[in-house]
Order: sequence, then C-alpha cells, then structure tokens
Amino acid sequence: MKRFVFSIAFLSSFHLSFATIRTVCNMPYSPGQFTTFAAALAASSVNDTIYVHGSNINYGTISVNKNGIVIIGAGHNPAKTVSLASSFTTINLSASGCQFIGLSFDIMIAFGTSNSTTVKRCKVQASSSSEGISISGSNGNNWLIEGNVFNGGTVFASINFGSSTSNNTTIRNNIFNHGIYSNSSSTTPFTLLILNNVFIGNLSNTFSSISNAVIDNNIFYRSSPQGVSTGCVMDYNISFSCSNNNFAAPGSNNLVNVNPLFTNFPLAGALFSYTHDYNLAAGSPGIVTGADGTDRGVYGGFGTKFIMTGEPPLAEVTDVTITSPSTIPPGGNLTISISSTRIK
Repeated sequence: MKRFVFSIAFLSSFHLSFATIRTVCNMPYSPGQFTTFAAALAASSVNDTIYVHGSNINYGTISVNKNGIVIIGAGHNPAKTVSLASSFTTINLSASGCQFIGLSFDIMIAFGTSNSTTVKRCKVQASSSSEGISISGSNGNNWLIEGNVFNGGTVFASINFGSSTSNNTTIRNNIFNHGIYSNSSSTTPFTLLILNNVFIGNLSNTFSSISNAVIDNNIFYRSSPQGVSTGCVMDYNISFSCSNNNFAAPGSNNLVNVNPLFTNFPLAGALFSYTHDYNLAAGSPGIVTGADGTDRGVYGGFGTKFIMTGEPPLAEVTDVTITSPSTIPPGGNLTISISSTRIK
C-alpha cells in the first residue's frame, strides 16, 4: 500500500463538533450520501449538518422539523466554472435553532416553534402570492437574517413577522427588492435591529407597522424610509430618489436625498442584479460614516458582509499539486501540495 505524505500550503481553521455531517445531491451521478433531502433529514439528529450540493435540479419543497439542523448549500451564485446553486421551492420550518446558509429558495414558512433561526447568504426569490420569509405565531424571536438577497419584485413583503414578536432579532447586510412588514413587532424597545441593509425596491413604504426597532446604517434608494410604528429610531441612514426621502422616525445623522454613489448601479435605480456593485465608490458620503465608524450599506457593520456569490464561509481545496515523481515504487512516498481558500 502506498503511503501519502501531505504538504499543506494553506489550511483554514475549522470547528470540531460531535454532530454528524451528511451530504445530499439529486444529480444523476449523485456524489452525496443521499439523493433526496428528506432522506438526509430523516437520518439526521438534533444539531447535525446537511451539505446540499449545487444542482441543476431544484430540491423542491422540504419540511424541517428537527431542532438545530444546519443546512449549507453551495451559494446562490457560486463562483465556479459550472455555477450550480442549491435551490429549493418552499422551506417549511417548525423547529428552533436551525441554520440555512448559502441556499436559494422561493419562500420560507415558519410556524409552530421556530425561534433562534439563522438565514445567511441565501437568495430568497419570494413569489406572486407569498412573502419571502413568513413568520407566524410567537416564534420570530432571536432570528439572525444576514447577507441575503431578497429578490422578490412587485410581490408581498420580503419578510413578514405577521402577528409574531421579533425580540432580539437582527436583520443586517441584506439587499431588499421589497420591504419588511409586521402586525405586531418587537415588544421591548430596541430589540429589533435593522442594520446595514440596502433597500432598492420602488416602494412608497419600505416598512409596515415595524415598532421598537433600531434602524441604522441603511441605504434607501427609491424605497421610501416610511411605514414604521411606535418606538423606532432611525440614525445614520441614507435616502435617495425616493418618493418620500424623509425619515419616518426620530433620529440623527441621516442623509436625506443624497446619492450614496454605488460603484455600479443605474442612476434611475433598478432591482437587484448580479451585474451591479453595491460597494461604495470613492467620494461616497457613506464611507466610514456609519454609527459604528464603518461604511453604511451592506459592506459595513460588524456582521457577515454581503457577497454576490452567497458562498458559505467554508474552506475549499483550490489546487492539488504532486510535488514528487508521479511514479513511485511500492512502499514509497507520494508528496502532494494542497492549497485551500476560505470564503469569509
């Protein structure tokens, strides 16, 4: 048997866990352990991780009913030679502590008990008849919604808390084509944080009945910063080219009808496109002027920064080189150099 000696050029840090990792792929050749998500979930226990391969076949509608399940995809626009997303139609969620990272899906319906959910680096398509993320019951608490694209155009809300509370929930570093709605939002002042987002839908009201929220470091381009209810504070935001550029709640250091100067974005405005660049160009009034001293918009703040690919923060092998002769005698050593990168 040949012995292999690995020379590691770069190895990203990793986290050891007692949880089991499973893989699923619905492609015909199926490099995954499972060919359906339902089978992978059925084999999983609380706090297990399921890696979903990118595929040209949609994984369809799934139901997640086990607490702590982590679902990681390839990204919604992975920077690969063959760019295949991990796509679902509907995600029905009735468990708490779950994480959804690097996926594309039409809608997520959270019901029953689904507190402490993370949705990160996903593309949420929404539909003509439903919100992108719909949260019902008293289960909108302790959510983290970060680094996503909410791609619905003239559809219902991107996020709708319905009649649920949203205490200790953070919505940051997302791009929204539509707004955030709630019938009964935070019950305690300043426990809903809406930070460093970019709202680009052509809306007269970005919000509906949002209460007791801190709304800081956001950019409203054509999407009017209106519609908040009681107890909100809006600081360090930028509005531009909105039907109403004024800010609906008391605040300070807001820039009213000032062009944020995105690196590449139509002056007349547009909905989300991968051809855009939402970084702030030189001379932008939003550079390092946020409440925390970082940029306003999706590339500022202290959360996970927005990336166009939606790729998860995992190490990937990018290069494998045989550094010893490829022909070796029995019992000899084959030396391989491996390079790896990690999306931050």
